[in-house]
Amino acid sequence: MINNKILEYFVVSTFFVFLSCSLHAQTNFKFGIDVLQSNKFKELQNLSIALLTNTASTNRIGKKTVDIFIEQKVCSVKTILTPEHGLFIQKIAGEKVNDTSYRGIDVVSLYGSLRRPTRKILQGCDAIVIDLQDIGIRSYTYISTMFMVLDAANEYEIPVFILDRPNPLGGNYVEGAVLDTAVQSFVGIAQIPYIHGMTMGELAVMFSKERWLNILNANPKIKQTKVTVIPMLHWKRSMTWEDTKLPWNPTSPNIPTVSAVRGCAITGIIGEMSVVNIGIGTDMPFQIVGSPTLNSKSITNIINKVVSPSIRLESKQYTPQKGLFANKLCNGISIKIKQDSKNLLYCFTEILLQIRKSDPSRFSQTFTKDKINMLDKIMGKKNSLETIQKGGKELEIFLKEFRTTSSKFLSIRKKYLLYPA
Repeated sequence: MINNKILEYFVVSTFFVFLSCSLHAQTNFKFGIDVLQSNKFKELQNLSIALLTNTASTNRIGKKTVDIFIEQKVCSVKTILTPEHGLFIQKIAGEKVNDTSYRGIDVVSLYGSLRRPTRKILQGCDAIVIDLQDIGIRSYTYISTMFMVLDAANEYEIPVFILDRPNPLGGNYVEGAVLDTAVQSFVGIAQIPYIHGMTMGELAVMFSKERWLNILNANPKIKQTKVTVIPMLHWKRSMTWEDTKLPWNPTSPNIPTVSAVRGCAITGIIGEMSVVNIGIGTDMPFQIVGSPTLNSKSITNIINKVVSPSIRLESKQYTPQKGLFANKLCNGISIKIKQDSKNLLYCFTEILLQIRKSDPSRFSQTFTKDKINMLDKIMGKKNSLETIQKGGKELEIFLKEFRTTSSKFLSIRKKYLLYPA
């Protein structure tokens, strides 16, 4: 006779296995790594590769790309390259990373003493494979790391393979002015809008074909290296992350959810000014803004009348445990964003305007030169802080220009879109 507890355990376990399989069965979507596995890595047959990735990149059943590559026998992994936050995504934004090895393979951080791999690091590599999960926002540095790796690949004549992944904000949503190259930096390296609506594979091909990489190596004689995208299967531009039916793997310590991705598009730039807390030090990073003196109720009422109904603001008090105003009671504006929300930059500019009107003294403080330069780089426009400090009509015009996408970019972008609407 079967013990009742054993039977109960068997029934419960079977249910959860069935539930997990059912959730995965709801979609036949596949990442680029899944497609590569299905093809038995034939594109990389007998090659020695450098692999740029981190542990946010997995196949559809949750196995890490780095482990998949180490365990397969078709090609060999010579070097693992990592972006900001490190291989295990433990370092906070801006913190240097010093990864050294993983499972007996050298790990080279491209967010430590180096931002661009050297010839010595890539010596003996027949190809570079990139599998990184971007968040669809220009200032997120995974784009810049890919850009630098592509630039190095050009110089050293090494082909590159991109294992593609979804843009979590969707492939149809574009908002923001194109970066002014006068403020090009590691937080804004390419001539794309703040919200670009492209995948990493699409961006890589555009960077190469448009010859934007030559900005760094400044040698027009260098040929563009071959960039091969291993595309996703059954992904459409209309899809946001939730449509994949797969869990989100945190891409950095303060991007633990897709809601944080959308919030980052709204509050990330405000956070760079250090005038309000943006949820860092709470369980809602990038999804709440506040300060001890903020008139959050008034601002909430004003903005809810003008932004999309898919974005709702609520006034609430909270106490961040770290970051700006740590351990101080803040009057906050909580931001609830639906899956299909657009006009995130419009919401950002309206919040910034209202905070500026509500507490102008915060913007009249003395900012360091580094802070002034960083804001220009993040926004992709010169004189950003100076214009915000002035306020008035000039600021309103400046912010309207910031969130307006040029038809020229949309025309360029169209040539590199790999997936149906």
